[in-house]
Amino acid sequence: MKRAADRGNAQHEAGVTLVETLISLMIVVIGLAGLFGTSARSFTLLRRSKEIVAVRECVLTRIDSIRALSFAQVARSASLTAQGTGLLVSGTAGDPNPFTGTIAGMKNFTETVTVYALGEQLFSSDAQRAAATPAYPGQVASQLDSVAPNAPKTYQSNSGNQGDWTQQVANSLPYYQVTRVGTGASAQITINNSANTNPAPGDLSKYPALCVDIVYTWTDSSNVTRSQVGTMILARNGSLQ
Repeated sequence: MKRAADRGNAQHEAGVTLVETLISLMIVVIGLAGLFGTSARSFTLLRRSKEIVAVRECVLTRIDSIRALSFAQVARSASLTAQGTGLLVSGTAGDPNPFTGTIAGMKNFTETVTVYALGEQLFSSDAQRAAATPAYPGQVASQLDSVAPNAPKTYQSNSGNQGDWTQQVANSLPYYQVTRVGTGASAQITINNSANTNPAPGDLSKYPALCVDIVYTWTDSSNVTRSQVGTMILARNGSLQ
């Protein structure tokens, strides 16, 4: 009887060991699956970050290249897109590939450069505008508290009294927009000059300052549409008051 009991205990212990082994294997498999999933997500995030950094560098490079031009060149759409500037031009005359080698999986590249004419006074907030005194009735001012691609706000003074400004309709000051779609020799350039440009279409040279908004949009390797924005201000006399 004692031997039979011992055999029963031994079989029971062997059965428990087999179940524990299977459970342990399941835990290991689940753990490895989670590890692989985390690694895949980390790789996706790393690749996405690499793409964003590459496009951000392109935006900064574009800002530097535009800053290197004269005010008169930036003020005229024909100059900004001329062969001589090497900017915003189709094919190898411009940027053969502004994204260098970091384009694997990226597509639908669009670069939009919008140049806005600005008024004689510049405000960064409602509080600053309320504290500002117009130089004369009818003076035009611009408020730069809108994030690109929204246009700067335009105000006109009603009198010479402090804070006496009235907001104008959107895009009441002229602008022009250059859109580049694609990369390399297949890139296509489109120029859109606003209807109220004066003295000539695409010519903003008579205005005291310009706001340049640069927007890159693309579809990343995860098939998500993304954008990067850069903004700069240029003054005709080389300084901003």
